[in-house]
Amino acid sequence: MAQTNYSDLRDQIQRFHTKMNGASSDLSAAHSSYSFDTSVEPMGFYLTKTDLSRISTIANSTGCTQLIFMYGVNDDGYGHQNFTVIILGADSNGDILAAHKSNTLKGEQKWPDKCLTLDISDNALNDFLT
Repeated sequence: MAQTNYSDLRDQIQRFHTKMNGASSDLSAAHSSYSFDTSVEPMGFYLTKTDLSRISTIANSTGCTQLIFMYGVNDDGYGHQNFTVIILGADSNGDILAAHKSNTLKGEQKWPDKCLTLDISDNALNDFLT
C-alpha cells in the first residue's frame, strides 16, 4: 500500500472509468458473450465498520500475513451476474490460507454499492470526486 495524494487517486479513478467503459464498448462491438452492462456495474464499494470487523477476523487468523482482494462475478441464481469483491487471507508466500480451502474459515464477499455505476457521465463522476 502507498499513501497517495487525493488528486492522484482521483485521476486513477477517472482513468479506470474511461478504460472500463472502453472495454465495455469494445466487447459490445465484437458481439462478445462476455460483455457487461455499465448501467449496473459499480465503480466501487464501501466498507462499514462491521465489514472491517469481519475482515479483521480473517486478518487475525493463524498464518494470515496479508489479505487478497479479488474481483469475481456473483450469480444471483436469477440470471443476473454482477461484479463482487472477494476478500481472503493469505500466508507470507501469498498463498490462500488452507483454512479457507477447507472451509473452516469463511472468506468475505462484498457486493459493491450501486451508488456509482460505470455509466456515470464524466461530469457527474468529476462532481462526485470534487
